[in-house]
Amino acid sequence: MAFLLLEDLTGQIDAVVFPSSYEAVQQELKENAVVVIEGKVEKRDDQTQIIVEAIKSADELVKPNNQPSSPSEITPNLAADSIIQLYLTPEEICQLERLQTLKVILEEYRGNQELRRVPIQAVVDGQVSPKRLVRFGSQFWVENQEAIVQQLKTSGFTVDVLSMSNE
Repeated sequence: MAFLLLEDLTGQIDAVVFPSSYEAVQQELKENAVVVIEGKVEKRDDQTQIIVEAIKSADELVKPNNQPSSPSEITPNLAADSIIQLYLTPEEICQLERLQTLKVILEEYRGNQELRRVPIQAVVDGQVSPKRLVRFGSQFWVENQEAIVQQLKTSGFTVDVLSMSNE
């Protein structure tokens, strides 16, 4: 059995690995490892935790399957006029400093909650595997796309602004 503290761009949450799952996931239980967690959310009293059923290395995020490969095929149908799209490699998503830089930029440019109209998404492309789309939650949407795009580019991220208009 293991007790974990998980962290992502949005915050932290406690997690529990029961003995029935522990043997299958113990190899991935490393401090500061970037992983994908599968499990169930459990809420008791005012506490929320994840009951872990599986853990995979983030390196496995990009595996061959039937994912669409062109940006126009993976862009969601949203009411926004545009979407900011980041392009990340599996290596980048495994670098904690890189993710922290991204988090700081997103938090800095999110602005007023009522004025956030521009969603952000990332395409993880492993070169030999199809692309994977990661949509960021609305808490990371921004109001000033030009400023954040410039900052992301200055920080070395590859980024595009996709138009959502039918022109």
